[in-house]
Amino acid sequence: MIKIKLDDLNITNNAVFYKLKKSLTKKQIKEVFKDLCEAKKGKNKNVIAVRDNTRQKDVYISALVFSVEKNPVFIPEINIKEIKYSYLLLVEMNDTLVVSSLNIPNVFHKFPGKLMGYPYENISNTFAEHNPQFEKLRTQSADIINVGHHKKTIEGYELNTYDVGLNSIALALSVRTENQDLNSITLNTSRIRTNSGRIHIDNFLFWSKKIIIGINSSKKDSFLNVFAKQVEIEQILEGKLKPIGILLNLHVLEHIISESTDDNIGLFIKSADGNFTEMPLSNRKKLFSQFRKSLVIDYDSKSKGYKVHTEDYSILISILIDKLRISIPELKKCYLYSIENGPIRSLESFINKEQNFTVVFDHIEYIYTLKQLFLKQDITQNMDYFYDIMFTEDKLLDCTGEKYIQGSSIQQSDTKFQENTLLNVVENNIWDKNGHLICDDLGDEWADHISFRNSKDKDIAPEINFYISKHGDDTTGASKFHDVIGQALKNIGNIKGSNELFKLKIDGWKKSNYAKTNITKLRSDGNWNIVEKDVKEIIDNVLTVRSIYLVVSFLSKQRFIEEVKQFNSGTKKLKHIPQLIWFMLSFINSAKDNKIQPYIICKP
Repeated sequence: MIKIKLDDLNITNNAVFYKLKKSLTKKQIKEVFKDLCEAKKGKNKNVIAVRDNTRQKDVYISALVFSVEKNPVFIPEINIKEIKYSYLLLVEMNDTLVVSSLNIPNVFHKFPGKLMGYPYENISNTFAEHNPQFEKLRTQSADIINVGHHKKTIEGYELNTYDVGLNSIALALSVRTENQDLNSITLNTSRIRTNSGRIHIDNFLFWSKKIIIGINSSKKDSFLNVFAKQVEIEQILEGKLKPIGILLNLHVLEHIISESTDDNIGLFIKSADGNFTEMPLSNRKKLFSQFRKSLVIDYDSKSKGYKVHTEDYSILISILIDKLRISIPELKKCYLYSIENGPIRSLESFINKEQNFTVVFDHIEYIYTLKQLFLKQDITQNMDYFYDIMFTEDKLLDCTGEKYIQGSSIQQSDTKFQENTLLNVVENNIWDKNGHLICDDLGDEWADHISFRNSKDKDIAPEINFYISKHGDDTTGASKFHDVIGQALKNIGNIKGSNELFKLKIDGWKKSNYAKTNITKLRSDGNWNIVEKDVKEIIDNVLTVRSIYLVVSFLSKQRFIEEVKQFNSGTKKLKHIPQLIWFMLSFINSAKDNKIQPYIICKP
């Protein structure tokens, strides 16, 4: 076997950086090297160095190279073997472990108690001292209502001035520094790379030292401050944060069941004898209905854990070292089940594996989502931004119903919505009487009202407005707001629909009045021919402004502002306030991402 030396290694400036809590030991490193070789059935094992510090006194180098023989993926059946080499290089310097590797799994868990990740703020600002110009960003939203996780990649020259949105998480960055080096950072793994080709081990050590200096620099780049930052879950374990609200995003599960061919996938209950019976439809609807709401978390001093109680279910929340986990005792035997293939996985396993839930805390700026804990530092400092999109309407104070007043019902002879109903207030007090107003009441309702304004005035832009209305008793609770925001997010794509899509919608509107009454769908003057002509011109116009109005009679702006102040000052920590703020942030962020103006109209 050929003996390989450190000087034979020709590697790239590409490594993962961990903070060293304690120095590694030779015994540990040898055991890890042995385990890696055995796990991959490695051959030609070369342990090049184990904590070798002959190059530099305070730099300890450990290195392993081995080979693996396996069939080529494109010739699996014939006994032909290809040889692939793997290497692992561990460098301990300046209280940091630098890991360079090829064909080797993550080694973080191989050294329990010895390593910890560098904070997001340190890793993201590695190049802050070198006049960084951001050329590529990969981001994702941290919305509490995850109607599909919104990932996007932005490329360009000098993205430092780009508006990344209110609620974005930076996943990866490409940064050009003043010496024209192109660097990349993958934030959730702390992997840093500089494009420089293959280099000698001594050059790699020099590069690693420069990176560690950058990681520990106190300089911060203002551009990165707008992102939500990943933080350690230890903050919950240490009691610095208390979970106070949870939302289970089970729309993915509902979609799997509803879209399954010939109803061959459903929720089944496993009996004591091992047989499976389908959960009755009424029970399934009740399950999704109860878990669709935002839920308040209570601390149970007896079990020293966090619990949620719904009408029929209890949820236990466990805080592990690297994630949150939930268990639902009443659903231990509930499985996602295929008629053809049997049980797929338990409902509890599905929720925890997919991590389809978000948790908010007694500090508004924190949220657990996408399997990680995030900090949005500026959320409480920018509350004026929330207040600026909230407009008040006095007439909402008199509302006693959404479509009809309490104690009555819509009559077939009605030609308009009753006074003091929410839909009547929209038509007579909120809509500005310009253009066309339509009451949308079809099976695929996009909004309660949709208005179109085709302006010929060069100073006034054409408009498409969606009005989504919700009535209820006075509250700043999050559940009602969750419903109305969920509808808004679901229909963001429709407000940007094509001429063909709106033509189909208009054809449906023409066919009938509202809910078998004499209330016409077209609530403004004019006729459908003019509506069709104007809508086509509005959609074709690149200057058209699109807005979504959430019209809610249950929310008071003044009460909301007061309760936010009380929460932030600690005088009255109502548990639903963080959820409500994150719901609003989801709405604002999704609208802005789609070039739509978001508004909330509520009581004074």
